[in-house]
Amino acid sequence: MKLGISEAARRAGVGRQTLYRKIESGALSKEIGAEGKPVIDLSELSRLYPQVVAAATMRQPASDTADIQKTGRSDNLLQAELAAARHRIQELEADRTDLRAERDKLLSVVQEQATSMRLLTDQSPRKRGWLSRLIGR
Repeated sequence: MKLGISEAARRAGVGRQTLYRKIESGALSKEIGAEGKPVIDLSELSRLYPQVVAAATMRQPASDTADIQKTGRSDNLLQAELAAARHRIQELEADRTDLRAERDKLLSVVQEQATSMRLLTDQSPRKRGWLSRLIGR
């Protein structure tokens, strides 16, 4: 099953930019769909984001709940969710690190611009004090 980038991001619980970064780094492969837009195969998405599979298997009828508890399959689902949550945390921490680096770059640019602006505006002639005017210097 092929998913658009937005749908794949929604199912994986990540942002579209995260998926684009994964595609650019080669961690996730994409194809070009019939409309010329990028699509991701569901199996490829579930390779990186196990919660996609866990979410699909969790949509079971309520009557199966007892069977799940008897067979211990709920442990497997919880393990898959835990792994997915840990993976999501790692991605969020990486995004936070990237954002901090971008913020630091922007702050340095703003500081450079402020320094330049101060230099440009401080070049007006200074008023001489009354003693300098009296002496003529």
